[in-house]
Amino acid sequence: MTKPLFSKTGYIKGRQCLKALYLHKKYPSAKDPLPPERKARFEIGHEIGIKARALYPGGTYASSKNVNGYKESVEITRQLMEQGCPTLYEAAFMHERIIVYCDILIKDDQQSNIAEVKSRNYISETYLEDLALQYFATSGSGIQVSSALLITLKSKAAETDFTNMPSAIFEETDLTAYCKEEINHIQEEILKMKWMLTSSTPPLIEMGEHCDQPYPCDFKNFCRSKNEFPQEGLFRNSIDHD
Repeated sequence: MTKPLFSKTGYIKGRQCLKALYLHKKYPSAKDPLPPERKARFEIGHEIGIKARALYPGGTYASSKNVNGYKESVEITRQLMEQGCPTLYEAAFMHERIIVYCDILIKDDQQSNIAEVKSRNYISETYLEDLALQYFATSGSGIQVSSALLITLKSKAAETDFTNMPSAIFEETDLTAYCKEEINHIQEEILKMKWMLTSSTPPLIEMGEHCDQPYPCDFKNFCRSKNEFPQEGLFRNSIDHD
């Protein structure tokens, strides 16, 4: 199996800034330290993702515990689907060297439904891109995807009583039509990113509003500096597990 080029984390970075994707893949040690509030936000998101599994209980975890075990994750997912497991958590698929991990996959006869869980009570443009990329990679890997769902909170996390029934906590939105319409656009963006990553130097992109939209960039201190690469760390490719 060919090594993945990047996951949805890398794709979203590339959509925000190609230079950020380049640094993320080839110079990960240049990242700024993760602020405590962002780390806490990630941890909350992880916990909410687990709670959302109660919408589709009894599923099987389908990925390797090794963060870089992409081969094992894809193989575990394949075996479980062949065994007819009806519900999978963190099912892994790779297409065109893009790897994705579906929060929830529900198998329905010969077709499957995929669901991405978000810890907010709204749907952002980034969430749409995230789900569309999952649809692209999952369907591209040969899975018949009948629907792509985005699961969000019905109210802010701080205002949510997680002791309630899952149906009272989460909202499901069917975005299958949107995902299908985005396939060609996603292919174009991936080609752009792949071409950019063949360069021996990062793209020349000045700092601007995009450094904080939709997320604060991990490489702002690097871009404020002289942009000099120390010898160690260059071309140390990373694989992100979403």
